[in-house]
Amino acid sequence: MERLFSQVKKEFVNSLDVRANSRALYSRILNQFAKWVVTTGRNIKVLKRSDILSYKSALLEFGKSENTIDSYLTVVRRFYEFCENNGEHENIAVGIKLRHKRIGYRKSHLSINEINKLYSVIDTSTIIGKRDYALINLMLRSGIRCIEAERLRVCDVYMRDGRCYIMIQRKGDNDRTERLGLTTKALQPVIDYLHYRGVSVDDEFVFLTHCSVGEHPLSAKSISKIITNYLKQAGVYSKRKTPHSLRHTAAVQAILNKVPIKEVQLMLGHRRIETTEIYLKSIDEDLRLSNPAGRALDDIF
Repeated sequence: MERLFSQVKKEFVNSLDVRANSRALYSRILNQFAKWVVTTGRNIKVLKRSDILSYKSALLEFGKSENTIDSYLTVVRRFYEFCENNGEHENIAVGIKLRHKRIGYRKSHLSINEINKLYSVIDTSTIIGKRDYALINLMLRSGIRCIEAERLRVCDVYMRDGRCYIMIQRKGDNDRTERLGLTTKALQPVIDYLHYRGVSVDDEFVFLTHCSVGEHPLSAKSISKIITNYLKQAGVYSKRKTPHSLRHTAAVQAILNKVPIKEVQLMLGHRRIETTEIYLKSIDEDLRLSNPAGRALDDIF
């Protein structure tokens, strides 16, 4: 590493597509890593893979929880991946993680039947129902996150030359805005909701509270609660099926229907295709459980 660690760390942290508090966490973890390097008499500019393994051992000796160690090692791996991609340092941390992966749950996608159940419990005869249907339908058909739905303004929703678009301010606070093309089925309920409630100015937020004390923008937290309530009403809520599962569903259902993963990456706004490939794990599990290979063997002999 030719330049100062602090300079490279700053560039790495600023490159992250995450919220400000997550950036601060990454920075703190890397500062703690650098402190360990110095206190153990190492030179951070010429570290080797064996040093990263020693750091992992030190974290275990310090009595850190598995979740904490996973987080620390993830940050170090991503930092050295950034270093290698930018010609700063060989990636000496690739593949280094806890030997025993923690047992937990993975987010799951909704089946077509569960999607239909979710739609069926929304009462679209009321302004709240029209809003919620428009919100959930948009998230299922675009894969946008709760925070991205929160940020949508009326001027971000439009049609041009017979095509539908929304402007999305992606997760994080670095003002990365992308235009995403949508189908009429995705956007028409949003337009119908806006016409029903009325719009005063174009920079109004799309999704509002509609409560007795006035209309205010729905927060990402409120959007998450709304989705959770409908998932529970539909009888499909679980630890694996949460508000984020709407985004998961958009990705998985697209992949299941032969949409190239590069196109799914663009829809979701992932900078790295490896992030999009995480959604393939859910598909792999479904295939393993349904075992089409085994059924094919029955047809053979």
